[in-house]
Amino acid sequence: MARFQIKVNGKWKEVKLGHLSLLVMSGGIEHRVMKYIGGKFRKRYNITFRTPVKREEDIIKNYRFFSNFGRYYRRTCVLYVPKKCFADDIGDSNLGDLIYDRNRNVCVRERGGKEYKMISDGSYYEKVLKGHSRFNDRLIVRLNLPVDRKELMEKIRKKYGENIKSPPVSTTSVSLLLMLED
Repeated sequence: MARFQIKVNGKWKEVKLGHLSLLVMSGGIEHRVMKYIGGKFRKRYNITFRTPVKREEDIIKNYRFFSNFGRYYRRTCVLYVPKKCFADDIGDSNLGDLIYDRNRNVCVRERGGKEYKMISDGSYYEKVLKGHSRFNDRLIVRLNLPVDRKELMEKIRKKYGENIKSPPVSTTSVSLLLMLED
């Protein structure tokens, strides 16, 4: 009843999973579970085994492992967003901590009460903001640092080795800086 899909040759292909079925796949397979259609919906159990790699092998994969753990197993408390998440021009100032109000789609400065309207254009940024705020009533929003990602990756490669791949698109500049400090 849940529609499970895997990506094959760049196209999504549905995999029929009957009642009491078991699917084992490698972590490199791009997959998704679509919303069920009509009728009853049976519970689906997902067991995922992840292994962190040695830092010397690939710090990006190691970071992704711990990021996924946080994404799936605990609530987000702080979300770093780029300036383009705000509907109005916020200038170059560091806003500090803002509290996101999902119902009104605004971020409110904790002290002073000034409000900053968030984008509502159906973009990935809006979906992430609203998605994370569903699980936490006091989601803190901070402005991502305006640092050149290419420059940061060069420093990371210099520190950990040239075999380091590019970070996931969703990796913030703040997290890349944390990798450098570690």
